[in-house]
Amino acid sequence: MLATAASAQKYETKMQGCVGDGKIDLRWAPADYDTWQAGIKKGYVVERYTIMRSGEILSPDDIAKEHKVLGGAFLPASLEDWEPYSEDKYAAIAAECIYGEDENVGVLSPKAAYQIHQRKQQKFSFALYAADMSVDVAWLSGLSYTDKAISKDEKYLYKVYVNDTIAQDTAMVFLNAATPTPMHRIPKPEVKWGNKTADISVDLSILRGAYTSYFIERSADGGKSFVQLSDAPTINIAQTDTKNSTLFRRDTLPDNNTQIIYRVFGTDCFGRKSEPAIADEGHGAMPLTVMPYITHCEAVDNNRIEIEWAFPDSLNNSAEGFRVYRQSGPKSRLKKIFDGNDPKQRSFVDRMPGITNYYKVSVYNQERENLMPTVSYAALVDSFPPTAPVALEGSIDTTGIATIRWKANNESDLAGYRVYMANTKDDNEYSLLTTSMLTDTVFRHKVNLNTLTHEIFYQVRAIDKRDNHSAPSKILVLMRPDTIAPVAPVMKPIEEKHGRPSLQWVCSSSDDIARHYLLRKEPKAEQYDTIAVFTDVQNTYDDKTAANGQDYIYAIVAVDRSGNSSQLSSAYYHTDEVATEKVKIKSRIDSDGNHVSWSVDSKRGIAEYILFRAVNDDNLRIVARTTERTYLDADAKINNKYTYAIKIVYADGTESGVYK
Repeated sequence: MLATAASAQKYETKMQGCVGDGKIDLRWAPADYDTWQAGIKKGYVVERYTIMRSGEILSPDDIAKEHKVLGGAFLPASLEDWEPYSEDKYAAIAAECIYGEDENVGVLSPKAAYQIHQRKQQKFSFALYAADMSVDVAWLSGLSYTDKAISKDEKYLYKVYVNDTIAQDTAMVFLNAATPTPMHRIPKPEVKWGNKTADISVDLSILRGAYTSYFIERSADGGKSFVQLSDAPTINIAQTDTKNSTLFRRDTLPDNNTQIIYRVFGTDCFGRKSEPAIADEGHGAMPLTVMPYITHCEAVDNNRIEIEWAFPDSLNNSAEGFRVYRQSGPKSRLKKIFDGNDPKQRSFVDRMPGITNYYKVSVYNQERENLMPTVSYAALVDSFPPTAPVALEGSIDTTGIATIRWKANNESDLAGYRVYMANTKDDNEYSLLTTSMLTDTVFRHKVNLNTLTHEIFYQVRAIDKRDNHSAPSKILVLMRPDTIAPVAPVMKPIEEKHGRPSLQWVCSSSDDIARHYLLRKEPKAEQYDTIAVFTDVQNTYDDKTAANGQDYIYAIVAVDRSGNSSQLSSAYYHTDEVATEKVKIKSRIDSDGNHVSWSVDSKRGIAEYILFRAVNDDNLRIVARTTERTYLDADAKINNKYTYAIKIVYADGTESGVYK
């Protein structure tokens, strides 16, 4: 189509130019019926402006001096001038549309007025169609001009408009006289072969407006000679239908055996003919009504599967080839493993089969694919287990959830995994954690954190579909998070040394202690202050920072490597009553246990007593809190050595040291 003018007004035209050898061809067209009629009666004016010369833009004054009106007003030729072209069918169409009698118009009904409008539009469309199909008709219609007075070192701007004073849209085109206008390359045609038919199609989306018509030719002798399918061209429907940009033509074939080549070329409004675009050679195809079936499917050397199928040789010309599909199970997804293009082929070797294999074969052409409805089965003998899983890693969070990961195995017949656990590395048997097959490579389970065993051990095995188990993986060792508070240290009664508190305590007996913190506060204070931190087994401290005459409450606390803190063990330091309590502890063993009793001589109010016990050489541990001064240790056993101690809890909430 021709270049559209900038904005529609009263009259609108379109224009296109073509630079040739020593000339510029111009072609224009009215955009609607009214403009067409005005052009027939008043003609068109074509102007030329020289914009550039020798690569330099001319000044406005020079452009005005170079301005030319080409050829006067362009009107349709007289009827006598049309007579030499009477054999040209397009000339006859255009002359009838231009000079044919208009209908007498009186008072019309809406229907009659619409019908007349439609006939006018048809005359307009046929006139432009005839001009597009023939260069001579375009010239006779007053719609073309050849400018031969050009110079190759110049660039021109051409304008065309109806020779009328009515405001109108002027069509323009800018051309370089030194650059011939190229022909656009036509995309390769696609051919769909049917039963004695061929559907030829070309995607013209990139050629919109490049050509006014297309011709399709056919060769039945390998491209030595071509015959045009018809005298009438195929119009570029993309010129009028922006939703459809495909050129299409169906050709009827004499048979399905002859090899055919199609080619397509276009012609533009200047009468130029493009280079042909050539399609792949092919032939008609009988409809595929038969499907292949497998006649042989067998494993060879336990590493490949040989497949053979049957299909009528008489239908080879109808097929493009065969495809082979495989699935690992009857309900698994089909996977195409072979896509052949030889219709004579009847066998295939699967060199990468799985352990279990189900096969189907199909025949196909451009129209359809026929897949056999049943499957053929072949299997390899599998006595080899999968490789042991590798790259185990994991962690246990503070809530006791263990997460274990490993690298996926790559065996094609892998069924899944099983996970095993042990509490010691040297366990002869690991406990199975996965009651069902695990298909993922991530496993989670709840771990018991209330145990003194810090480590937990895992192994994973891979299992294939033949129930072959791999060797166990390397052992993965994970550490349980420590959530158990350490054993509390025990503060002894506070003595006075050189007028200052002298402290002693029994360190925590837990084996993962990181440090002990010594704390101090005044009796009425709410919070303790840390006055010393010990990372070793130190168990004494002289508080040289204590104020003279000031009472204090001291406490000792143990913190393990996981940050867990023990209970506080505290003692009260009173400047006037240091070591004034007289505590005596006695125990008597009987058949029902140890009878422990104690006496306390104290000037302070007592709220309760905390009783400690050490078994043999173990550390002191709390066994009771009581307001009584007797206690039956029913758990005591003969042949054990028991040591008992008392801590006093005073009425004001403070505590004494530990008295043995």
